[in-house]
Amino acid sequence: MSYKFTEKQVQVQEQSIFYLEGGIANNSTPILFIHGWAVGVDPYQEVLNNLCNRYHLIAPYLPGFGKSSGSVENWNYQNYAQVLIEFL
Repeated sequence: MSYKFTEKQVQVQEQSIFYLEGGIANNSTPILFIHGWAVGVDPYQEVLNNLCNRYHLIAPYLPGFGKSSGSVENWNYQNYAQVLIEFL
């Protein structure tokens, strides 16, 4: 099974953040999918594909995960929260 998403990239805090975006474009607020601390977006592929059949989704790879730059060694919840705020 493959993603029903387009892979995109933005710069946030000097980090290259890759994210998946897809699903049905409608007037509702998109769903922001945030993966777990120790795992990226990939294990959630089936769930994301099912959700994008009804919703517009955005699924970023946090710094240090997937193709996003950075390291997970020195990051904490506050660092990730700030990156996500700037990402949005």
